[in-house]
Parts: sequence; C-alpha cells; structure tokens
Amino acid sequence: MDKIQNWDDAVAWWRSAPDDQKLTVVVVFALCGLIAALIANGKGRNPIVWFVVGVVLPIVGIVIAAAMSNLRHRAAAVAPTVVVQQPI
Repeated sequence: MDKIQNWDDAVAWWRSAPDDQKLTVVVVFALCGLIAALIANGKGRNPIVWFVVGVVLPIVGIVIAAAMSNLRHRAAAVAPTVVVQQPI
C-alpha cells in the first residue's frame, strides 16, 4: 500500500478500496468516537461533542477525553452547603 500524503491520495484510496476495508475504517472511527463520548460523559462533559471529536481525531480524541478533568468532582467540591434553621 502506498503512503497517503495528501487529500487526493486519500480520496483515490477510498474510491479504489474494497468495501470491507471501507467498512472497517468506518467502524473503527465510530468506535473511537463512542469511546471518547463515553469517557467524556463519565467526566460530566457533552458526549455528542466528544463523539464528533473522537471521530475526527480518533486516537487523539480518546487521549484528550481521558486527560480532561472531571467536572462532576469539581462541581461537588465547590458547591456551597446551605443550612436552613427552623425557628424553635
């Protein structure tokens, strides 16, 4: 297989590739998006946005989603505690 060095090479490969290879590429990209979305959702982030990031940047999106801080823990740590006293 020749190296894909630019967009024209990628398009030419896609047009000439067998259907099973195309399906494999689509499934791998979708799985990367799903993994990034699940990680991001567990950290309190928007899973739809991170699905798209995971599809566009397959491995990088997963790494970034895993490296992000957890918004749920941060929100719990800074949430004020309100104490209401009832009159006696």
